[in-house]
Amino acid sequence: MADIRRLWMHIEFYVKKRVDFVTLDRLSPESYEKFLTRAAIEVSRETFPAKVFGISRDELREMVREVIVDIRADKIVRPAVDKVYSYINSVGETIIVYAKTKKEAGELMGLASYVNPLYWGKKSTIKRILQVYEGGRAELDNGEYRQIPHSGQFINLYGHGGAA
Repeated sequence: MADIRRLWMHIEFYVKKRVDFVTLDRLSPESYEKFLTRAAIEVSRETFPAKVFGISRDELREMVREVIVDIRADKIVRPAVDKVYSYINSVGETIIVYAKTKKEAGELMGLASYVNPLYWGKKSTIKRILQVYEGGRAELDNGEYRQIPHSGQFINLYGHGGAA
């Protein structure tokens, strides 16, 4: 059986890139359910969840619903509470990974690379975030500072990959 974290990342990336939340807010309950079904179908075309993960379309719909609910909730980078790591992708941008350990951050980085080439990077650049300052600057465990990016550059922000 394949790693289910990969499916969660596909769903999270799909929602971040393809869902217009303004339009979503205007949908009737029936239309919202139809949207969830359509989203599940589109995600399944890329991931084949029934074959690869043993997940039905209804289960996938609920996973999409859960990710949408999580994305709409406020999320604050709290390195004192959550273990948060940062790495540099192949184009020099900062990517943030929520993970329990540096090893898990590397695993999630590798899984996310299957979802989008934006997440490609060197594991050697993974550093733990110790503190976040006003303005979005993050202090790393090696004394370096990196700017916290927008939420599209977060991996496992909602904890579906195993951490949080």
